[in-house]
Amino acid sequence: MTQAEPFTIAIADAALEDLGARLENTRWIHDVYDADWQFGAPVPFVRALCRHWLKVFDWRALETRLNVYDHAVTEIDGMRIHSMSQRSDRADAVPIMLIHGWPSSFVEFLDMVEPLTNPPPGEPAFHVVMPSLPGYGLSTVKPGVGPQTAASLLARHMKALGYDKFMVQGGDWGFLVGTEIARQFPDDVIGLHLNLVNGSPPPDADIAGLQPHEQDWANDLGNWVSNPHIVLHTQTPASIAHAMNDSPAGLAAWIGEKMHQWIDSDGLDEPFVAFDKLLANIAIYWFT
Repeated sequence: MTQAEPFTIAIADAALEDLGARLENTRWIHDVYDADWQFGAPVPFVRALCRHWLKVFDWRALETRLNVYDHAVTEIDGMRIHSMSQRSDRADAVPIMLIHGWPSSFVEFLDMVEPLTNPPPGEPAFHVVMPSLPGYGLSTVKPGVGPQTAASLLARHMKALGYDKFMVQGGDWGFLVGTEIARQFPDDVIGLHLNLVNGSPPPDADIAGLQPHEQDWANDLGNWVSNPHIVLHTQTPASIAHAMNDSPAGLAAWIGEKMHQWIDSDGLDEPFVAFDKLLANIAIYWFT
């Protein structure tokens, strides 16, 4: 049986110094675009985010916070699978795996650990496991790995952690991988919760009788494949990968724009999410 080994996050000082030098020497584009996000991440936003990354954001403090929790890695089919986890003190706690998507990582669940593991009396409690999807964060990947293989890897990782039966929560890629885990391991998954379900209306669907907001939702589902990031990621992913892997400012702009577009701020003023939280996720992508 695959063994889970303890793991500690420890980014090398040289990597931090390299990041600082790249941010300090960013070649900024000319500010010829409107600052209303119509054409993507505006220059003032990216400059402010990168300045915060360089001058304020404290990776070592985040690293210390992350290492408070249990980290483990397993070697499965030649790939390293990583997870961060926290057990509840409650005897009736249920194991649950929280699966992130793109452009997210396991750090997006940090604020959920305490309420899930230590809820008020009478509320359900959970042993929380937050894996890095294969190829994301601290997990490695081989060419050709898709949702089906990723599902098998994560399920076997859970078993290596000692959880033979567990619940699954997923969104974005986590929706696809989580659904596949439930399909492949129906006797092990005791519950599946999804916060994103992709799909398209049937070609002959008549949506005229739906409410206006329902029609908008149906049309958005049908048009999701034309989203710019979908086109780039499915047609020429290697080309943009070179830019993202070499420029922290470019990576911050790419992920920052997606988060701005997708996070529901409930009409709150900017920033749509605290820079430290945004950069915690971006930094995971950068360092790994």
